[in-house]
Amino acid sequence: MKFRLFSLAAAFAVIAGVASAQDYSSPEFEKYGATPEERKENVLKYNYLNDAFRQKDWALASKYFNELAKDAPGIGQNLYIMGGTIYKNKIATARTREDRVRYIDSLLTVYDMRAEQFGDHPTRGISYIYSEKAKDFINYRPTEIGDIIKHSTAAIDASKDNVDLNLAQGYFNALVEGYKNDDVETEVLLNEYDKLVVVVLKSDNAHKDEVAGVIDALFIQSGAATCDNLEKIFKAQFEADPDNLDLVKKIARYLSRNECKSAFAAEVGEKLYSLEPTAEAAIIIAGNYAEIKNMDKAYQFYDEAIELEQNPETKATYAVRASGVALIAENGRKSAEYARKAIANDSENGLAYFLLAQAYANGTSQCSGFERQMAFCLVYDQMLRAREHVTDAAQLEVINKAIATYPAYFPSNEEVFFRTLSKGDSYNVSCGWLSGTTTIRTK
Repeated sequence: MKFRLFSLAAAFAVIAGVASAQDYSSPEFEKYGATPEERKENVLKYNYLNDAFRQKDWALASKYFNELAKDAPGIGQNLYIMGGTIYKNKIATARTREDRVRYIDSLLTVYDMRAEQFGDHPTRGISYIYSEKAKDFINYRPTEIGDIIKHSTAAIDASKDNVDLNLAQGYFNALVEGYKNDDVETEVLLNEYDKLVVVVLKSDNAHKDEVAGVIDALFIQSGAATCDNLEKIFKAQFEADPDNLDLVKKIARYLSRNECKSAFAAEVGEKLYSLEPTAEAAIIIAGNYAEIKNMDKAYQFYDEAIELEQNPETKATYAVRASGVALIAENGRKSAEYARKAIANDSENGLAYFLLAQAYANGTSQCSGFERQMAFCLVYDQMLRAREHVTDAAQLEVINKAIATYPAYFPSNEEVFFRTLSKGDSYNVSCGWLSGTTTIRTK
């Protein structure tokens, strides 16, 4: 300690000696004060500040900083850079909550003083200073959502088209946390999300897409990305620029990810398809139209998806999806048509056989008498094939239950004999839209 005090005293003596030789009336010292005497004193203080800063004596450094910020605020940006570091270290070592609060207030004041003196700096002006202030506010006062919004908005507005990406990400993360704690209204979160994504993507920073993706993910995780909210966010954007492929893709992606089924989702999907026809777009559109019960449109786009898709297994998956939709709509004929397409592309797709059996069961209402009994043999055939290709235990349980019910609908031995037929013979079923070859079975 004695050595350190001696060193400081010696350093101050040297500094004082050098300072006394300076001509403080010259223009280069104007920023240090109004008179040569004031300038001399502030030059000494600035040197003392630098020495205390290097020694990490934050109490002494803060004393000199405060005096200089009051008496010679225009010395230079470095004064405020040091001031920020001084108070961050005092915050980190504060012994009481009251001290910590006071030091945080002082840190924020440092930014205000810096903005007043150097806000017009070409690269480290208002935009930069406000961004740094907002990031520190989020860091030190993460629950004060109202002020976080105020400081972050001021920084973002000042940044124009070159927003600080770290601020954008940190700000939206704070908003999401606030939303989860019921401190941020849904409308506020939606509006800020909409604004942030736009300004981030305008940035010339090479990482803008990455940050926009993080903000997107935070929005989805927030739970605010309901279908109604997504429509509120995107409908105006879509209507304003419906031929913007990137925008339409983005909207379609969000709506699809959240399984949104609505007239708006269908409109977006169809626009995407018109701009860039793909199987993926067509299948989304089909699902949307099916949800709003526009079955003609749904079938149209299921057909488009199946036609455009090149991978046979994926074609089969699309066809299975279409078959299921048609079956729910009680259109057995259409369901069977899609199930057969699925089997043609993937003969081991168990769900396709299961749906074909269900479609045939629906079609038995078109038949009567012995033809209806034989139609159930046709249903039984497809259900047996489904069982051969399904491995899921739950699905197998459903299939086995169905298989067990069908024999009750088969003809009796007497009925088969009366028609001069025999059990095990081949039989061509043809009634209504239902047709196919099966094996004669009896109860």
